[in-house]
Amino acid sequence: MLTIAREKFQGSNVVSFRRGSGEAIPADDEAADLIFLSMSFHHLTDRATAVRECSRVLRPRGVVCLRTSTAEQRSPYAPFFPGYQEIADQILPSASEISACFEGAGFRLRSHDLIAHQMAPNWVALAEKAAMRADSILVRLPNASFAEGVISMRAQAPAAPEEFVGMNVDLFVFAK
Repeated sequence: MLTIAREKFQGSNVVSFRRGSGEAIPADDEAADLIFLSMSFHHLTDRATAVRECSRVLRPRGVVCLRTSTAEQRSPYAPFFPGYQEIADQILPSASEISACFEGAGFRLRSHDLIAHQMAPNWVALAEKAAMRADSILVRLPNASFAEGVISMRAQAPAAPEEFVGMNVDLFVFAK
């Protein structure tokens, strides 16, 4: 990902890319006005440490925008893949857990909204996307459950109406 990003911005003196983790952000204290986290919060090993790192890196009045799946939202994959929802329930934090984590580090919640996230243009396309196992919960499923889900989605997708295929995701804005 870093290689591709660097290629896209080759010759730019405005953007730089560094390898790091949320728990140890490779940036100076008070180096940023904005931190944008998208669909990554549930991957953090130590969320409290990562939030403290956000506070360290942000300037006074800095903002964290967090776009994430929470335990309250349901993926359209869940009905098709045995075990999907159980894994989601284990790894996705609730909206209140996220708020408590940031507020515990001194942040103030400015807004929390649900936004529609289109996952595919239709059910057939979503079934093919699922078959690539490009979802952090799908990769955790046992092979038999994954195969069963792909078969089920492919069987039902052609008959599904052509409509918005996606889910709501949470968008939080926290101020330092």
